[in-house]
Amino acid sequence: FSKQSVPIGQLYCRLASWADVVELLRYMSKSWRPCEYDCWDMVREVYQRELGIVLPRVTINAEDQKAVLMAFDNSERRGLFEVCDAQHLSVAGLGRNGRLSHVGVYLETADGPRILHNDNRNGVLCQRPETLAPLWQILNFYRYK
Repeated sequence: FSKQSVPIGQLYCRLASWADVVELLRYMSKSWRPCEYDCWDMVREVYQRELGIVLPRVTINAEDQKAVLMAFDNSERRGLFEVCDAQHLSVAGLGRNGRLSHVGVYLETADGPRILHNDNRNGVLCQRPETLAPLWQILNFYRYK
């Protein structure tokens, strides 16, 4: 995703061409599939397509809170390091009640920041951070090093 603003409904993303619009819609047309295409799988796909980085597969039940927490406790082994400030394409750690249970990708857009994430109820969404509540809150950000 690059730097020009292109409207997609009410979403304005920094995109260079209509090919980038098609790319964003490719993500947003997908739905959650347990053990097949969950929130981490979407993050992996974005990182591979946009950055050429292949993040490791995490084979856990994404609806198992304890398994998710253990997976991110080992995030440094996966090449992800917690950062203080979000940058375009940072991994967003999301959760409820202060407990990490979901991930997405932070996007810098011409209309402000967005979180692209694959929700088990709605599929892939691209939301303003303030509209994530009450289901999700942003707990932290990670970058690949």
